[in-house]
Amino acid sequence: MNSPLCCSLTFDWNRWVGLPFVARARGPLAYDCWGLIRAVLLEAGHDLPLFLDDGVATHEQKARLDQWRPIPPGNPQPFDIVAFSLGKGMLHLGLVCESVYFLHTATGRPSGVESFVLQRWRSRLKGFIGMGVRWVPGWIHSP
Repeated sequence: MNSPLCCSLTFDWNRWVGLPFVARARGPLAYDCWGLIRAVLLEAGHDLPLFLDDGVATHEQKARLDQWRPIPPGNPQPFDIVAFSLGKGMLHLGLVCESVYFLHTATGRPSGVESFVLQRWRSRLKGFIGMGVRWVPGWIHSP
């Protein structure tokens, strides 16, 4: 994963780059793709379920998930989730950090930043989901 001097100058995305991938890990030393998203959004004040597939979530966490909305193509914002199909029903998630760049981690690779317009990702892109989280220098906005 290429990691350009990332991304937004108003949020320290770089501190999330270079962390090892471990399946179902939730940090702080290693993450999987959902764990990394969850940790970044938790820092932004949004508590999401530890796992998307275990059915265990607080009412507040479920309410947060219910706030997610599809984002029109071409209009993703920092903190929106980007989803990719990996085939056979597998889904990979990342977090938009700026423009066409997203933060993610994957099997055998530390967390890093890549462009979702590169062919390898563009051909797998399923869409964007947002919760209305927006970074404002010094604090986080949310609905």
